[in-house]
Amino acid sequence: MNVSILNKIKQFNINHHNMSLIFIAILMAFFTGILSDQVTSFIYPMATGNSYTNDPNMFYYMGKLFINGYKPYYGFFDHKGPYIFYFTGLAHILGGRFGMILLHTIIFGIFYYFLFKIYEEYKYNKTISICMTLLLMSIIIICGQNPSDSEIEYPLISSGLYFYIKAINNKEDKYFLYGNIIAGLCAGIAIHLRLTEAIVPFGMVVYFGIRELINKKYQNIIINALVCFGGLLITSLPPLIHSLCGGFTGIMYESIIFNNMSYAGGLFSSYSIESITSRLVIIGLLILVSICIVVLKKKNKISLDETLFYGIVFGITLVLEFITAYYLHYLLIVFPLVFIFIGRVLSFIDFNKVIKNICLLTTFIIFIISSLIFPILNYSTQIKKDKAINEYINLVIPEESKNKQVLCYVTSASIYTNNDILVGYPDFASQDNHIRFSKEYTLDRLIDYAINSECKYIIIDNEISSGSFVDWLNNNDYYKKDNSDIEGKKYISIYLKTNL
Repeated sequence: MNVSILNKIKQFNINHHNMSLIFIAILMAFFTGILSDQVTSFIYPMATGNSYTNDPNMFYYMGKLFINGYKPYYGFFDHKGPYIFYFTGLAHILGGRFGMILLHTIIFGIFYYFLFKIYEEYKYNKTISICMTLLLMSIIIICGQNPSDSEIEYPLISSGLYFYIKAINNKEDKYFLYGNIIAGLCAGIAIHLRLTEAIVPFGMVVYFGIRELINKKYQNIIINALVCFGGLLITSLPPLIHSLCGGFTGIMYESIIFNNMSYAGGLFSSYSIESITSRLVIIGLLILVSICIVVLKKKNKISLDETLFYGIVFGITLVLEFITAYYLHYLLIVFPLVFIFIGRVLSFIDFNKVIKNICLLTTFIIFIISSLIFPILNYSTQIKKDKAINEYINLVIPEESKNKQVLCYVTSASIYTNNDILVGYPDFASQDNHIRFSKEYTLDRLIDYAINSECKYIIIDNEISSGSFVDWLNNNDYYKKDNSDIEGKKYISIYLKTNL
């Protein structure tokens, strides 16, 4: 690049530093969104139907149902809170795919901006700043779970941490006030989204309470508790008022609190590669963080206040995550804190130029690999599979029947999105954990819907070869399996009502 251009960029950064941060944050946000989202990203011709994107496809489809006038929990059901379909519904209003990209850019843009402000607060050098950002970005992309619940909270997580860190660094309690307002806002959204995701703001306010008790600043506890509760109230009122007006308050709180608690409590009843991996990662992080905190404090690199902060927040978040983190992407809510702390530790180490260059090269390679994983997997196998499924559906199911006459049982919700299907049964995904924990959407109600409603077609993923509902389908005269000789039949089975 021309030297004069570089000089102009440097001068602009000096004169308009905040604008530079915003520009870089937006750029990083845009790429994070399109690389981590397999449902609406323009990288893919349609929503990808691999099993890893089951939740993102559900969330995006719920947004569509919401703006089409379906009542939450009665018109469509999931045990997530209403903020997820407010988020994806807004994306549909803003243009569907384009709207989702726009929202991702805004959400991640705010997140990265405050992340960069934390870097400056800790005076990270450029190498640490670049490496931590690329590694965090790579983790978000590899988890590939967008649109998701955690991304909605990311701006509040990074901004809340920024004000807490600024308060500790500068020994100015007024910044705790801002941080606690944000913690309350974040907790209110988490409660009405996925209860367990309130662990980071919960850890922050527990630290603050203990800190003020130690320092005997009782008045500060009361003032900050009030503003924190005020923040929680601000983000809790919209879904509460909406539910009261819409008549779904009871089922909403039953779903987002009791069903989620039952689901989290049942995560130790079975084990898988995902659950073992995520918990091993948590144990590793807990050991690593503990060692680093002890070493830094012994060497007087961090204050007692900062030691208390990281010790309490990590202790609470990682222990609670160990209980609930069945999948690795459940850790997304904690990763920003993890990489901020790693950067903090590295900032005390004096690396030579060779080591810095090796670190930069390694993180760039990790970022490139993480960016290519899903495009390669999808274009090598999944897109061909999705096209075959769509062709099969369009051959067997007429267009007029796609309005409330089709149910996809334990398949990807991408089938609904890609084929413009509006479901007639609220529990449109019919996932096993829904049927186990929901009092409203039981197996008996699903069977009753299949028999007595206007439902005419049921689509089953061929990987689901058994189970109570599948066994019922195969052992009664209400439905018959389509026997068309077409490629898509390798992946799904379509059952037709016998009285068609």
